[in-house]
Amino acid sequence: MVRVAISLLFALFIGSAFAQERCGTVQYEKMMNQRNPKRGTKEQFENWLQQKMQPQQKAKGAQVKQQTQATYTIPVVVHVIHNGEPIGTGVNISDAQILSQLKVLNNDFNRQNEDQTNTPALFQPVAGSFDVQFVLAKQDPNGLATNGIRRVQGSKSAWSLSDNFLLKSQSYWPTEDYLNVWVCNHTEFLGYTQFPVSNLPGLEGSSDERLTDGIVVNYREFGSIDDGSFDLDSRYNKGRTLTHEMGHFFGLRHVWGDGTNCTSTDYVADTPTQSRSTTGCPTHPQQDCGSPKMFQNYLDYSNDVCMNLFTQGQVSRMNTVIQSSPRRASLLVSPGSLAPSTAPNDTGIRAILNPLTFTCSGVVTPSLTIRNYGINLITSTQIQLLRNGVVVETKTFLLNLLIAQETNLTFSPLILNASSTNQFTFQILQTNGGTDGNASNDFKSVTTVVPANAPTLPFTEDFNSFPGSWNVLNPDGLTAWQGTTSPDGRTSAFLNFYDYTEIGSSDVVSSPTFDLTSSSKATLIFDRAYSTYPGVSGERLRVLVISNCNFQSPSVVFSKSDNDLSTAPESTSSFAPIGKTQWVTEVIPLDAFVGQTIQIAFEGTNANGNNLYIDNVRIVNTNFLDLSFLKLESPSPVNCLSNPPTLVTIKNLGNVPITNFVSSVTVNGQASTNQTINLSLAVNEEKSISLNALNLSAGSNNVTIHLTQPNGATDQAPLNNSSSFTLVVNDARDIVPLRQRFESTATNNWVSVSQAQQANWQLASTNFSNSLVYNGFVNTNLGEESWFVSPVIDFSQLVKATIFFATSYAKAIKGSETLRVLASTDCGVTFSDVLFNQSGNELSNTTSNSSWKPLTSNDWKKQFIVLNDYVGKTDVRLAFVVNNGNGNNLYLDNIVFYSDDNLNPVVPETPYSIYGGISTGVKISFNLEDRTNAKVWLYNTVGQLVSEFEYPNALNQTFPLDIAERSAGIYIARVQVGSQFSAQRVFFRD
Repeated sequence: MVRVAISLLFALFIGSAFAQERCGTVQYEKMMNQRNPKRGTKEQFENWLQQKMQPQQKAKGAQVKQQTQATYTIPVVVHVIHNGEPIGTGVNISDAQILSQLKVLNNDFNRQNEDQTNTPALFQPVAGSFDVQFVLAKQDPNGLATNGIRRVQGSKSAWSLSDNFLLKSQSYWPTEDYLNVWVCNHTEFLGYTQFPVSNLPGLEGSSDERLTDGIVVNYREFGSIDDGSFDLDSRYNKGRTLTHEMGHFFGLRHVWGDGTNCTSTDYVADTPTQSRSTTGCPTHPQQDCGSPKMFQNYLDYSNDVCMNLFTQGQVSRMNTVIQSSPRRASLLVSPGSLAPSTAPNDTGIRAILNPLTFTCSGVVTPSLTIRNYGINLITSTQIQLLRNGVVVETKTFLLNLLIAQETNLTFSPLILNASSTNQFTFQILQTNGGTDGNASNDFKSVTTVVPANAPTLPFTEDFNSFPGSWNVLNPDGLTAWQGTTSPDGRTSAFLNFYDYTEIGSSDVVSSPTFDLTSSSKATLIFDRAYSTYPGVSGERLRVLVISNCNFQSPSVVFSKSDNDLSTAPESTSSFAPIGKTQWVTEVIPLDAFVGQTIQIAFEGTNANGNNLYIDNVRIVNTNFLDLSFLKLESPSPVNCLSNPPTLVTIKNLGNVPITNFVSSVTVNGQASTNQTINLSLAVNEEKSISLNALNLSAGSNNVTIHLTQPNGATDQAPLNNSSSFTLVVNDARDIVPLRQRFESTATNNWVSVSQAQQANWQLASTNFSNSLVYNGFVNTNLGEESWFVSPVIDFSQLVKATIFFATSYAKAIKGSETLRVLASTDCGVTFSDVLFNQSGNELSNTTSNSSWKPLTSNDWKKQFIVLNDYVGKTDVRLAFVVNNGNGNNLYLDNIVFYSDDNLNPVVPETPYSIYGGISTGVKISFNLEDRTNAKVWLYNTVGQLVSEFEYPNALNQTFPLDIAERSAGIYIARVQVGSQFSAQRVFFRD
């Protein structure tokens, strides 16, 4: 899975700012490939590149001088993502520092760097020049003049590789036309680059990788100390970090091939083979793989002062990439490197106003904003409007548009049909009666999606299949809302945050349009499920209402994040809801939107945490009564009372307050008298309500609780009104010490119970003879529970207490069980304390993808719980509760209660053991199968009785065996356990 692979990778690199790695390009490319398995591999790219290069450049050792055919001009935009500092301070580096970096870049690539004289004579013949000029952009994407520097205060003060998408979304210009360089406070790497792609079909995993293409450089390695006293790292103060990363941008790899031996390659013939990177600035020559290292190469890791060359083979490679890789070649024809037009007559399209990406069906009036980019007054312009390639209207507008002035223009209204996609294109044909002076800004288009119109309300979407009438907005072209089926068989819409590494990315799924123009009331009802991932924050679900298809100004009607959003325990596994208890229903009034046409949009914001689900989206426009039975709080599945108090949790899932309802209870087929409950239950409110005490029989009872007639009327969603339970009345009592070893087919006064037809604890043979087992391996009904409950235990005579038990479990890839130990102090009516809660790796003592069965003592794990909080209480009960995850079988055995809190109790191999007397006091410890009365007589060596001790209910206790007045020496202890007698010598010291 992506998270594990990335976390293992990043563990090697995450550290303080002072432990940054030189370059993160290799790690970045691995992350991109793990995220997009269909993305082109390194091998595919290299095969493509070698086929593009000249044949003489393929063979290792070829040293044909290869220069570029003409000077390439590349427009660069530098995005300074600062923390609010004044310009020239901290991350908000000065213009002069940026210009110093551009100077280094041009000198290094054109081999005009002053330190080229430091290139060793051995490497002088292969040094190459790449005839390129990097220029700060002169016009922005709108054709306006710019200095090519963008300053934006970031949403974070420090950035890491996992923030890649969020960082680049702070400021971005189209990567087809601009080389984007982001300067920021990066805590992991001095820099990293998105590698070029081939033009082979299907080898770029997402067309929207364009949104992240470019170079990231840490601010303290950007610029050169040669042109100013900038705050730069002394090792990397010559601007070579960007030179290094720019090499990656044009397809160069590290000179040592990113391997650890002499077989790795950078696919360049004239760079010597090298086994590893170079650090610092060593003296030349440095031998490696049988030849001197070229640590002076910009694609090594040497300090800046030590770098001074590209090779001709590297230049040949870069020349091929800039001519052939799609988003590199397009830079060569970008208008960004040119000053804005000074044409006399230049009308340019500034923006399309209408329609936008989403528009409601019906009448739409196309409109746009134009600007006078020329140097003459514009008195007229002719613009053509096309729809799906067909001319709709050609219109001449009479104007009086001054230089740099803008105005909005409209075309004739059009009819848009629901459930359609339309491409609208605006094109300027003439300005001031003649050909427009600058064709580059004469054209703009937009693809407009017209959502479907929903059927008549009420409306329900259960996502049994992902609806074609819903629209998915996926800005980064990566993970998006999709349909899924949970392990419990429930279908829903799903957003996979677990494998989604673009932190900060938001994805939206939007409904068809709903006509509320004639409604007086409206309500949105939906189910959601989410689990947090430990240590991750920033994940959010928002529900937006779009009025009249105006996506630019939605209303937020629901917003929850992290723990407030969570409906299930946090998990390090990919979350999938495993039962209705892990879903929450939300009820949201939409009365503020009556009289309008609306859409509902669900927006999920990613933090690479855990998965988000929505289901059962309903829109109703009348009073809707829905009283839901959520949970039976008490009694628990096993209690000691025939008439236990009954407490239930209910929720108002309708859209009107509930003031009363009727409760009816059926026990073993016998219905009780209806009970009317008066209350105040607001919309979406949960409340615990006491019902009449149940009338249960000893043993097992089948109980159904049914809620009806909210507000005296019919419940409009009756499927959630009732629930049935198996409730056991068991008033068996016991004391501590206590042992349960499952050596017989009966479990004495212990009770196992599950609900309905759910799987239950069973006895099974193991290396311990019999053990209790829950067969999770074959049980595909996720979320089922089974209880194994003790008798009522009297702790009133105890001062200390502990329980030990043994578990055996092997975690399987397909799922994980959870074991909890719960405690009750009211004989089982309620179990309010969780004493033990383990699952997955924490619970298991091994892993296995086969049906698990313990065969040796090493297959078991000893567990314990200190029970001192319960001493003095009379009605204590413990329950071992397993939750099924269809993982593997869980075994339980050797449950032992001690009247002590010693976590290492003495366990004799014989029924008892008497020990001590030399350096410690004499003690006797028991290890019996059942509680038995025991007695000890002490005799001296002449046969006189010195003392006697009685131990009622001996089982596993340890007692002192001593007398106050006696002399040192040997004594005879005669021991009776039940009807068995034995004797042994005992030595007492003074």
